[in-house]
Amino acid sequence: MKSVCHIAITRPGLIDGAEAWRVSAHDLEALVCERLAAWLDDQTLLAKTLEPNQVGAQQTLALINAGARTAELIRNSHAAVWLQPINSLIERVELATDSVTIRTNTSLLLNTLGVLTESPGKAQPIELTCAATRVWHGRQLRLVIPGPVEASGFRHRDLELVRLMREVHQARELVRRHADKSVSAIARLEGRCRVRLDRLLNLACLAPDIVVAILEGRQPIGLSNTTLLSIRLPLDWAEQRVVLGLV
Repeated sequence: MKSVCHIAITRPGLIDGAEAWRVSAHDLEALVCERLAAWLDDQTLLAKTLEPNQVGAQQTLALINAGARTAELIRNSHAAVWLQPINSLIERVELATDSVTIRTNTSLLLNTLGVLTESPGKAQPIELTCAATRVWHGRQLRLVIPGPVEASGFRHRDLELVRLMREVHQARELVRRHADKSVSAIARLEGRCRVRLDRLLNLACLAPDIVVAILEGRQPIGLSNTTLLSIRLPLDWAEQRVVLGLV
């Protein structure tokens, strides 16, 4: 699948003595798409983007309606659908240490949204910036919007965590089938590692809303399999949310 990130500009290695770094294309695409969708869905900001003498009232209304439709497309459609308007709109994406900047212009905006004007005037630059921070997730460097997931709208469905939840469910069912046996006996009977089975059963008491958050990709970006398997979770669900950073 074609990625919007072919237009991203990052520093080559060791320019100005600073080491270059890489982030997931998925993370960058998510930030860029959400920032564009938020801008296109903001009627006031979109209307102020163009000078009054460039676009009349009728064209401004058309611009606002087209912006809302495109924002909906970006947020709720498959990448094959929103890729074309995204690529048409974006001129350049710059990734800094603490932000992402999207560069476009008024001409690209009008053409992408299909708004015709008699006198569009000279293309004016448009710069959209959103704060971003780098966070280590296991051995991988992630790019996220600072703040709670609910506020940023950023999600990352970690397939390793999803598989771990499935393994936890299977371990719980295993114990149910052998309710009269100890964990050590079940591990010997099933040819399983007793230590891992014990750790999986520790996660069997995970609060249902935490499991749902993991399945939907709303878990804290630093939460990983290693973290879950290495800690002893409290039985109280409220305490679990505090320990795992879901409050």
